[in-house]
Amino acid sequence: TYLNVGVDFDTGVDDDPFAAAGSLLQAVTGFASGRVEAELNWYSQERGYPLSYLTGNRLVWELKRDVERAHEGTLSGLDLDRKFHEVYLHAGNMPVSFLRRVFAERGMI
Repeated sequence: TYLNVGVDFDTGVDDDPFAAAGSLLQAVTGFASGRVEAELNWYSQERGYPLSYLTGNRLVWELKRDVERAHEGTLSGLDLDRKFHEVYLHAGNMPVSFLRRVFAERGMI
């Protein structure tokens, strides 16, 4: 296996890491072949931006899990999602560390 990320996929290739990366991306996202190729080209050319996006995505999911834990037994499902996104969107565009402070100030975490 090229990279074990917990997703079963067949690379269909022997030792080509680029083809394996494309197979993994397609298995995870369901992107069409053209989109997979475009994404991999973008990742190759703009190494910092996709990594920053991935880091931010991970931090936001961590924040959401913290909100879920803080409201366990009182808010869940769509109600929790709506409240999370309401606070998130009303806060505006800012680093996730500042967004976390907004959630703390509103008693969400």
